[in-house]
Amino acid sequence: MAETQIEWTDATWNPVAGCSIISAGCTNCYAMEMARRLDAMRVEKYQGLTRRSGKRTIWNGVVREDHAALVPTFHRT
Repeated sequence: MAETQIEWTDATWNPVAGCSIISAGCTNCYAMEMARRLDAMRVEKYQGLTRRSGKRTIWNGVVREDHAALVPTFHRT
């Protein structure tokens, strides 16, 4: 988990990364652009999950489990 400044929660947990476009509602998905930024920052979890289509960033359909996020903190070594 990671601490956050989101006003309605104390922490976030993202055990998966990536997505597929499934409807017109996906057009304004903030996570696509965020994944592109994190990829540019060399965050391994987000490498290669998006592509450019014209001036837009879109998901490429790859979804990955973040195995490290699935292991409880007290079990990590």
